[in-house]
Amino acid sequence: MSTPEITGLLHKATQSTDASLRASAAVAHHRLTGDPETALRTYELLLTSKGQSHWYLSGLEPMGDAAAPLLARIEPLLEAGHDWTRKAAAEAHHWITGSPDRAVPVLADLAGTTPVGLSALKALATTGSSPDELHPALRSYVSSPKRLLTDTPFSGQGHPDEELRTVSRLLLTIG
Repeated sequence: MSTPEITGLLHKATQSTDASLRASAAVAHHRLTGDPETALRTYELLLTSKGQSHWYLSGLEPMGDAAAPLLARIEPLLEAGHDWTRKAAAEAHHWITGSPDRAVPVLADLAGTTPVGLSALKALATTGSSPDELHPALRSYVSSPKRLLTDTPFSGQGHPDEELRTVSRLLLTIG
């Protein structure tokens, strides 16, 4: 339920010194009001400031095509030097445009047996695309008797290898 008090607090939070709070508040403000302007202004500043922009890009998913004015800031990030930034930019581009065309090549390039590679494979699955050139690697992930990923404290319910095998199987069925 949107009230002037809540939207006012969210708007004020977009001015916080905590960038994560600013990003979350901006998207929440958009979701409550339907007005993208505060979120667009906030993200414009976040994406042009120094720092790890990939932390903020994941927040754009609920905005969908309302975030289209940010594409000029997101597209250069598809070629950024940091793998996580490229992965986040590819996902954001897909959410905003609905097209996998720019996202799939970036995600396919990052796909592999690293944390960012696994995340890229999961993102590929959401696009509904599975490039043929990945299929040999996907088949090897599915059938590998060895551990391919290391244990992480964020693994959740099982070893990341199980997640890798599951998403690889899914991508192989996609095509």
